Amino acid sequence: MQADVSGNVTVNISRSGTPGTPVIGHDVYGGGALANTNTGNQNGGSYNTTVNLYPGATIVHDVYGGGRGQKAADGIQAVEAIVYGDVTVNQLGAVLIADYNSEGLATGGRIFGGNNVNGTPKGHILVYVNKTTGTAGQQRSSNEARADADATHTYELAAVYGGGNEAEYNPYSNTDFAEVQIDGCDDVSIHSVYGGGNAASTPATKVTIGGAYEIEYVFGGGNGAGTGNPGANVGYHAYGDDHAGITQDDIEYRLANYKYGTGVATTNIYGGRIHHIYGGSNTRGNVRETAVAML
Repeated sequence: MQADVSGNVTVNISRSGTPGTPVIGHDVYGGGALANTNTGNQNGGSYNTTVNLYPGATIVHDVYGGGRGQKAADGIQAVEAIVYGDVTVNQLGAVLIADYNSEGLATGGRIFGGNNVNGTPKGHILVYVNKTTGTAGQQRSSNEARADADATHTYELAAVYGGGNEAEYNPYSNTDFAEVQIDGCDDVSIHSVYGGGNAASTPATKVTIGGAYEIEYVFGGGNGAGTGNPGANVGYHAYGDDHAGITQDDIEYRLANYKYGTGVATTNIYGGRIHHIYGGSNTRGNVRETAVAML
């Protein structure tokens, strides 16, 4: 039986008591697991979902503003976990334990504004980072190391995504977008920041960085890196591989059948030590409109 939530949702992950440090053994979700959230919006409501990550909490895997869906497989039916409202994730200092695969790509210690695997928020997505906190083996680089291009850099948070993880962000509004705001000055240390999703499309993105102690990579688009990654498009549901023989008819067909949202990826950088800035996606993923980095 599917257990939906009709009204507002607020998830607070925080320290309680002394020592009382809560340890979450796996993922944190604002939305439901194979269930829908803020369903009262379908009857004219204005319900939203908020996830607050406070200092003193430790999360052993990832955080999602949206919910967890399910993809179709042999004998398994696909399930979309829809969040019918705006989603906000506030990183205020919780510890997220990072994991990496054999390719060196993060598989844990990440924050997503959207869903995991399937489904989508239907309103606006905002991921706000004010503070990161490291743990053993995850403490940020020293002042000397971060200034040295050849130094080994260590980050407190593996990655931040405005979109979802293998789950397309598909809001109601054609003008909506996935938004990431980072404004923690010397309290923020992140390896990778993406306006879009991981192996997932978004209609449009906006990344704004007011300050940071250190960030290795900033992408206006999403993450298309890794074996089997189909790419992270901005403004396209799907697109396919470019090739030498692509024709104007191919381009027009894709625009007519795959585009959604405004297709704009915006990256605004006002401060912080950032080693690499890209307006588009990482490795694979098409951005329909011009991606601009404003410094």
